[in-house]
Amino acid sequence: MIVLAVSDGIADRFAQISSEAGRVHSVFTSACNIQWSDGRLLALHGPGWLRAPFAAAVPRLPKNLVPGGVVQRTGSRIQMLNSEELVADHAARIETGMPAARDMEPARLAGSLAQCGSARPFLPSAEPAQRMIAAAIARRDSGLFLASVRQLIGLGEGLTPAGDDCLVGILAVLFRFVPGWVEESAVKEQVATYLDDHTTTIGREFVWYALRGAFSEPIVRLLTADSDAAVQRAAQTLCTFGATSGADTLAGVKLALDALTGSASRCRSTLVEET
Repeated sequence: MIVLAVSDGIADRFAQISSEAGRVHSVFTSACNIQWSDGRLLALHGPGWLRAPFAAAVPRLPKNLVPGGVVQRTGSRIQMLNSEELVADHAARIETGMPAARDMEPARLAGSLAQCGSARPFLPSAEPAQRMIAAAIARRDSGLFLASVRQLIGLGEGLTPAGDDCLVGILAVLFRFVPGWVEESAVKEQVATYLDDHTTTIGREFVWYALRGAFSEPIVRLLTADSDAAVQRAAQTLCTFGATSGADTLAGVKLALDALTGSASRCRSTLVEET
């Protein structure tokens, strides 16, 4: 099967991972995950914008996949036991790294997002962490930021807990509009060591990549959009991901933008628990 598109961070793995590439981690109706031999994930889904910075888009999901199935590599081809071979030689490489803002201000993006619909209700247990993280962003307080992040990680139910999704959205804004702060504050290393024992495997992967400035294609398009229409299109696409994952990510984006523009007290972002 020909891979249609792959994130830039994953493309090289098709040729560089060990010959015993890994195993099938999980299989769902619209996506499946392969766990590489080093523990990282590859998400496979159908055509369209890449849903993760560790994703590849294929014409359709491979057949006969079961969790635990062996995955092997031959050259740049990935063979899944009892299923099809993935060929990524000519796949489009999608940039999933978040570039620093040059010609866009957070207030302008916040204004565009305000046209995307009403806020979602708070998950009550998330409200204290959200208040803390907004204050931490506004004051660039890395200690407070780290304390609030630890409250968000793993919060809520689902394959990617709502708190993780919210954090991904927050980190996207920081990498876009406050470039360098996450790395300089040593937040990345401290949060990364906290992930393994406090969230799901898939939730961990999204946050792990976000700490390195890599995000799904809709998030990158959303934060780099040059018009209201482009912002709204990316936001609408993002909100179709998962039961509530995309919407919770968007809530994190709004929360961080509000904190950066000083409007957190007037227009609080929202978070709901995944169902």
